[in-house]
Amino acid sequence: MDLNQQKLTKTEWDTTEIPISQEEREILKLIITGYSDVNYIYNKNMSISNYLKLEPNDGVNHYLYNEHFLPMIRELITTYDFEFQSNIQLKLQRLVSIEKMKLEHLSKTLQDCGDKIFEFYLLHIAKQTMKYFYKDNMKKFNKNYYTLFHLMKLKITNVNPYVTEFIVAVLDEYKEELKIEELFLQCSDLIEKNDELVKYKDYQLYEHQKELFTIAKNPNPKLILYIAPTGTGKTMSPLGLSETKRVIFVCAARHVGLALAKSAISMGKKIAFAFGCNDVTDIRLHYFSAKDYVKHNKSGKDIKYRDGSKKVDNSNGENVEIMICDIKSYVCAMYYMNAFNKKEDMIMYWDEPTITMDYEEHEFHSYIADVWQKNIIPNIILSSATLPHQEDLQETIADFTSRFENSMEHNLVSHD
Repeated sequence: MDLNQQKLTKTEWDTTEIPISQEEREILKLIITGYSDVNYIYNKNMSISNYLKLEPNDGVNHYLYNEHFLPMIRELITTYDFEFQSNIQLKLQRLVSIEKMKLEHLSKTLQDCGDKIFEFYLLHIAKQTMKYFYKDNMKKFNKNYYTLFHLMKLKITNVNPYVTEFIVAVLDEYKEELKIEELFLQCSDLIEKNDELVKYKDYQLYEHQKELFTIAKNPNPKLILYIAPTGTGKTMSPLGLSETKRVIFVCAARHVGLALAKSAISMGKKIAFAFGCNDVTDIRLHYFSAKDYVKHNKSGKDIKYRDGSKKVDNSNGENVEIMICDIKSYVCAMYYMNAFNKKEDMIMYWDEPTITMDYEEHEFHSYIADVWQKNIIPNIILSSATLPHQEDLQETIADFTSRFENSMEHNLVSHD
């Protein structure tokens, strides 16, 4: 692990500009959106109406059902002697010309997109459920029934109501064939190894992220002991917090800070770096965080590089949303950010604050003490999978509450 407290190299700067994948971008968008709405859920899979980008009115739903789903349902009814009669009473509407043209044009290719359209997949799993019941293969019947049951709980919008009605009928019909004891014995296969549910799952914040964002909105000074397993989004949580707060992200391991920087830049967050700083003049803004640019003394025009970009004036950090710094540079970063923001509007987010604390002596110890003693920001998050618990940090908590009036302490522990 690289714990050097020195300035970033050109190579390190360049790595932060590499775009992240679309899948990563979707997760980070969830974290950012989830700050304002902690119950926000999205699912990247699409119903047929969403796939075709059509308003799902009664006429569209009826047309799509008759054209694409009814033949499949009739086949299942006939093959497995299943009784089903739709009770939906929709007021049939004539399709407007643009809808009709679009449907006729796209209908030819829909059957080749079955894995992208949720209703086709629902009917496929329904067919598997019915087939394995009639084959008396109860293990596969259980898995498909369980999968179908949970697929119906997903937050996929505008699912065709006729298909939904049929799936509910299938679930109701076969429910009495389930044996809870058998399901329990198959739980690993049904839940942990169920690739279908992983592929179609909803995306939402972890419970510890929901709690963190809720606590962070409290205006009182706060010390949050944030303990959650590695790989559950702790390090990316500052992207959400920066929606309304200015965040100073403190990290001993520079690769952690660089990973956050890369994600932040990809998501359009304005960031700055404080690594290996002796004073605030060593702080560097990312280009898109600049408020002012350095000008020629004589002409008064902006200084430009050969590629046409302007020379950033690093002294004005008014736009900075996230400051990323090492432990040595925290005090410089703190005073720099304090020059442009109110203390109560800032959060010090300390990643892995106990690094090197298992040594009797270490050069980091003086840096860590300096951070704690000189800190003036009233909102602190100590984040680590291995952070000591509340009862082991009583002196630290008491010191914090004595320095910040009306302060609160939160012990946020997750086992996600």
